[in-house]
Formats: sequence, C-alpha cells, structure tokens
Amino acid sequence: MENLAFVFATGEGKYAEQSVFLARSIARTNPDSEIYIFVPETESPDRLSELAEYGTILEGPQRIPDYGISTKIDALAAAEDAADEGYLLLLDTDTLVLDEITVHKQPGDLFLKPVDIGLQYWGRRNQSLDEWTSLAGRLDLPVPEWRYNSTFDRNPIPPYWNAGFVLTVNHRFGAQWLDAIEQIYPDLSYEWHADQVTLGLLSQGYETVSLDHRYNYPLHLRLRVPNKVTVLHYHNLPNLKKAKRYAPFFEEIGVWELAIAEKYSYSRGAWRYLKRKYLPMNEEHLLERVRNRIIGWLWVARRQSKASTATLNRTLLPCILDDLNISEAINATRRKTHRQCRSHSHMTTRTPLTSLRGESVCRSSITPSTCPAKWVSGFPPSSSRRQMGLVLARSNSEF
Repeated sequence: MENLAFVFATGEGKYAEQSVFLARSIARTNPDSEIYIFVPETESPDRLSELAEYGTILEGPQRIPDYGISTKIDALAAAEDAADEGYLLLLDTDTLVLDEITVHKQPGDLFLKPVDIGLQYWGRRNQSLDEWTSLAGRLDLPVPEWRYNSTFDRNPIPPYWNAGFVLTVNHRFGAQWLDAIEQIYPDLSYEWHADQVTLGLLSQGYETVSLDHRYNYPLHLRLRVPNKVTVLHYHNLPNLKKAKRYAPFFEEIGVWELAIAEKYSYSRGAWRYLKRKYLPMNEEHLLERVRNRIIGWLWVARRQSKASTATLNRTLLPCILDDLNISEAINATRRKTHRQCRSHSHMTTRTPLTSLRGESVCRSSITPSTCPAKWVSGFPPSSSRRQMGLVLARSNSEF
C-alpha cells in the first residue's frame, strides 16, 4: 500500500465535474494511492456514484459554514480520522495531478508552495507585519519572518502558502488548522484568506519544506505550461487551452473536449500575466479599478446616448478621485464591519456566496449616487455581465 493518500472536497454543480476529472487524474498517475472524497452533509453531488468508483466517500458537517473555503479543511480533518496512510495530500478540486507524487519521501512534516503573488497585502511587510504580529499573539505562535519568495513575481514574503496543495503528515494537522481559523475568522483583513494566513502561522511549528511551482502550477497566471509539472492548478476549463502539451492526458480523463469548446481570450490572458507580474497591485487593485471605472462609465454613457463632454468631466473625475481617496478607508472599515464599507456617497455590502473548494465569489449590492458605475473590484469583462451591482472576486487560490 502506498504511504500517501489524496484528499479533496466535492459538491454540487461544477465542483462535481471538477472532482471527477481530478479523481481520474489521480487514478492514472498514482494508481496505488487511496483517495478520500469529502461531501458536506448539506449537498448531494450529481456524480457521487462515479466518484465512489475512485475512492472512499466521507460525509460530514461543515465546521465553519460561514466560511465556505474551510470545507476543504473539513475534508482533511475527516480523512485524518479515516486514513491509515502516513501522509495526506489535500488538493483544490480545480487541480489535476499530472505525475506521480514522491516529494513526501524526503524528510519533512509539511510540504507547501509559497503564494504566487507577493505584492498582495499579506505579503507586504510594510502593510501587514503588525497584523501578522497580532494574529500570531492570539494563536500563541511565533511572529513570521520574511524569508521566502513568491513563485510568480518573486517578491519576499513570510511563510504564506497557497492552500491549493497541502501535503502533511497524518497527525491531526487538519483539526488544528480548523481550530486556528475559528479563533481569528472573520476578524482579519481580507478574511477570505484566513485559511492561508493560519496555514502560514501553523507551518512554523513543523518541519516545513518549501516546494517550487511544479507542485501547484498557477495556469491562470501563466501563458504556457512547461515540462515536468506535477500538479496543475487550472482554475477554469478555458485555461486548459494553454496546456496543449498535455492534451493526450486530458483526452484520457475526458476533460480536453470540454476545454477546447470553451472560449479563451489570449489577449486577456496576456494582460493578466503582465499586470500580476509587473504592476504594483494588491487585493484592492487600485490602478485596475480606476481603468475599469472609466470603461464602465463610458459603457453606461454610450448606452444612454446622452453623455456630453461637460457631463463626463463633472461626473467621471469625482468618481475617480473618490475611488483613490477612500481605498484605505474602505479597507479599514471592512476589517471592523465584516464585508461592509461606507463612503460619503454610497455603501457597498459584499456577501460571500458559499464556496466549497478554495474559491471566493462575492456579489456586491451597490447603490450609486452621482457616479453611474460604482464598481468595487473591477468591471466584468463580458458584456453579458456588465450590469451594475455584480462583482466577481478572485478565487482564494489566485495568490
């Protein structure tokens, strides 16, 4: 029997489909490993019988139901109770295993890959050190040091790991992880990253091995896929078009035909690569929001066919200045009110939609005032989504 077992959470809708592809990829590359598939007791995935052919189904409650991302940690905790294997590998459902996993055969208790983007809030020492210090004190853990580098933009970061790939010795790490999240959530900045913040703090107490990007390759941030990728984090089906070198394998597991049927914009992919690689952006994406606000206003103005130069100058400029000035105020207020922010002209309430596998999707309810396009995190790229009040936030694992 292989000493490594795989763990992931499944659910309804696209999560069931992603889970099947992930299970097939594990079965082909690591055929001797057990697979543990966690199903929240409140859900009934369509393809559960098919998943049962590949592994053991574990059902149970969500310990922190208000924080959907933590469901994958419920999966790890459930597998710890069921598994005899010495090591467990927790994966996001939007990943594919392309090669045999052997990294755990070297000395170590915890095998993790640093986050992709170091310019985000939790990676910037000048912005987040005080909060790291406070959270470490609340959990009675050491204050982290900036001694790692992000894998995409190569910036110095603390032990801040991407939670889409967590390989741990089977010794109740999942239960400890949930305990830590319960103590701090949602009382921290960018609370949807509570899983990665607590993972980083806890990792200091283990013999932690830092992995390179081959073990959690961020396809959404890349323009192509190199050889020898072990775990591919594709995020959504259209991105798989950038991994044509693995097309024969994708055909084997039944995902390639679906991927090539999807539309993918290579120009948007190139822009995403450049802005994440070189622009000084964090979660607020201030530069991008200004650009998108301009585009959003012009789109609304064109639809109304009533915009004049005077109206443009009188309405657009104050909105841009307002966006620039209140970004820090919004961030500070959201820490206290949990997804609520208020400025002098509008209020935004961000409510998390339940997400089970490390993705964060938020819908914003916006009451506009003088500015007809009060976007919070950017203007949706598709014209079909260009409706005021809809914002799609990045997945938790993007960074």
